[in-house]
Amino acid sequence: MNESLIYQDICKRIHKKRALWFEPSDSCLKEISDHISSSSKDMVIEWSLLQVKRIIDTLKKKYPEEDRAILAYESVIQWLHKEIKMPTAKRAILECHAVVKDITSPSDKALFHAVAQGLSSIHVKTHALGIPIYELTSIARFHIDDFEHYVNQKIKEYLDAFDYIQSKNPRWSIFLLIHSVKSKTIHVKIVLMNGVFITDNSSKRYHHEANHSTNEWKWCQTISSVKIRGS
Repeated sequence: MNESLIYQDICKRIHKKRALWFEPSDSCLKEISDHISSSSKDMVIEWSLLQVKRIIDTLKKKYPEEDRAILAYESVIQWLHKEIKMPTAKRAILECHAVVKDITSPSDKALFHAVAQGLSSIHVKTHALGIPIYELTSIARFHIDDFEHYVNQKIKEYLDAFDYIQSKNPRWSIFLLIHSVKSKTIHVKIVLMNGVFITDNSSKRYHHEANHSTNEWKWCQTISSVKIRGS
């Protein structure tokens, strides 16, 4: 096993026989974590569903009679179409997690957890990071003697998927950096950035996006304050 610097912590967890070999703070996951943090929730959900469907297709070949993962996926799709309530989708996701009680393969257990974590991004987008945490653990278990190569390959695929989703919906976003709050008016500085960025003040979160339209961008450049609805 090649214990390069970036994977030292992972190798230590393997030697300690930990169940989970990757953690959110691992340097190899930083780019993915940054994408999840800086992207809109809708984009993260779309990315998660792409990964989840791929993993489910793999699991279905080995467990053709096990349908809890696909039922959880379908429940999330139903929730997105406002056909069911969030508690119903959550119960289906918990059932997907519960599959691990009925199988023996540690690698496959990690994949079912990856599916459930990815689907949970509909509730909290940062749950999406559970996909690489669990799937990379599964990959490393399967390729224990040369896991770095396969892990690097999968990380590239994750990042490529984010790029693909962004390329389908190109847009400029506005990052609102809050200077101060006076009464109900928020004074902001506007910085043009590629991708979706959100800043917050206390417990409130504010969004503003601009299209490629030159006129709209000129309008954004002249903004000195933004009224917050419902403040």
